[in-house]
Amino acid sequence: MRLRFILALIGFIAAGCSGAAQRPDSQSANSTQPNYQIVARNEFRDGTEMTVVALNPIEIAMQDHSGATGDMTSMFAYETAKRVVSAVTISFHSESPKCRFPQQAEATFFLDGEQFRIRENNEAASKEQGAAYSFSEPYSGGCKESLTMIVPVARFRQISSAQKVIVQFGDLKFDLRQSHLMALRDLAVRIGTVGN
Repeated sequence: MRLRFILALIGFIAAGCSGAAQRPDSQSANSTQPNYQIVARNEFRDGTEMTVVALNPIEIAMQDHSGATGDMTSMFAYETAKRVVSAVTISFHSESPKCRFPQQAEATFFLDGEQFRIRENNEAASKEQGAAYSFSEPYSGGCKESLTMIVPVARFRQISSAQKVIVQFGDLKFDLRQSHLMALRDLAVRIGTVGN
């Protein structure tokens, strides 16, 4: 059952984030409105009604020598009847002249000086320790990539409540700005309304 939930969650990510690196948030930095959008929708998967709550892509500066940027998305899903959220995804997407994400999925988070790592490990996901998945799609003239981490709810709350968050994977290392953390905090509040 747990493996089916994880596979469904990855399916939601793939469907919801397809081409996400091409759609950065376009609102002005001077706007009084939040510069992110969270949407909820109901879907049926294998005869079960699921509720999906997703943070639409927001631009993030994960620059290296190429100057290319990317975006971040996050989401959670739960069986509508059971109302229990066991994990949240955080995904980073990029489209750049060359592939920059590591082939071995792994990311390190630095939260107010503390650090933890999420690695590619299917067993870890079943133990609710988190897991990472990396996808790269090279094409003539560029590369589309994503790194998705399945994060237990308690760990997600630590990330969203931190004052300073730095993310590192491969040669990329970048800060999450306050606007990114505000969006993750909003998503964490919505998890709380589900009943967790």
